[in-house]
Amino acid sequence: MVLTHLKDAGIVKHLHEITGIGHRVVAGGEVFTDSAVITDKSLRQIHKLAEFAPLHNPIEEEYINIFQQLLPDVPQVAVFDTALYANMPKINALYPIPYEYYKQYGARKYGAHGTSHRYVSARTAELLGKPYPT
Repeated sequence: MVLTHLKDAGIVKHLHEITGIGHRVVAGGEVFTDSAVITDKSLRQIHKLAEFAPLHNPIEEEYINIFQQLLPDVPQVAVFDTALYANMPKINALYPIPYEYYKQYGARKYGAHGTSHRYVSARTAELLGKPYPT
């Protein structure tokens, strides 16, 4: 459906024009602290992290699989909404609950909409002529 829309809209004439595919994946947990090239290993990790975003990660995993079948030689990259917050200091990331819940279940603050927040804050810094912290 997406590929048909791209062709119908005149964005691409032939599928071989597509040289890369990007995916927004909600939950990257502490595994993905930056964008990642899709490999068998990273796809397994996205699958395991579905418990943190059960309405989002499984659907995106399905799209990744579909694109792998339709365009097997085209590289795919995932950007993770949680990546901006993955390295948040534990004092800020952990809930005031027993530490075992974090160790056993991964219960911590992961943040949301990090891709949008990163863009807005970087663009604001640019417009103000200020350095953007990395």
